[in-house]
Amino acid sequence: MKKEMPPTVKDSASWVDLEELDANGNGLTEWEINFVESLTKQLQRGGYLSVKQREILDRIRDEKLGD
Repeated sequence: MKKEMPPTVKDSASWVDLEELDANGNGLTEWEINFVESLTKQLQRGGYLSVKQREILDRIRDEKLGD
C-alpha cells in the first residue's frame, strides 16, 4: 500500500524507491525487511541515505524487482 510522502522527507527519490520495494518486493529476507523499514524511518526523520545504504538499497531493488 502506497503511503503519502511525509513533509519531513527531503530525499524523495529514495522514498519512492523504498515505497516501490515495499509494495512489490515479495520474498524479502527478514534482514532486508528490517533494512527497508530502518531506511524509511530515517527518511521520515528528514535524513538522507549514505552512499553505502543507497548501494545496498539498489542491490536489493535489482534482485527483487529486476530493475
